[in-house]
Amino acid sequence: MSMLVYVAGPYRAKEHYEVLQNIRAAEKVYDLLTANGIYAYCPHVHTAFKNGLADDAFWLAHGLEMVSRCDAIVLTGKWQQSKGSMAEKELAERIGMPVFDGAGECLTTLTPEETV
Repeated sequence: MSMLVYVAGPYRAKEHYEVLQNIRAAEKVYDLLTANGIYAYCPHVHTAFKNGLADDAFWLAHGLEMVSRCDAIVLTGKWQQSKGSMAEKELAERIGMPVFDGAGECLTTLTPEETV
């Protein structure tokens, strides 16, 4: 079975433009991992601008559920300022999942052969 890396980083922000910037930052990590043969799941892409469908509690739980189904997590952007990213990192550490601080660390540690 293939290894799957979860991309964690801030999503919510005060202004619509800042949300878009957060999505783009996570998307860049997702694209970099994918271009290097690493399977990744990026919630920013999957759930972009779906806020009205459910409340924040649902989306935070959604993120934790998806982390639990992945094999590693990569932190991006100002993840330390995001309650969701902090919770995702804590879950990953609690279940013994590799946690990478940025795409560079992930890319130097994992190879496409390990993810396929």
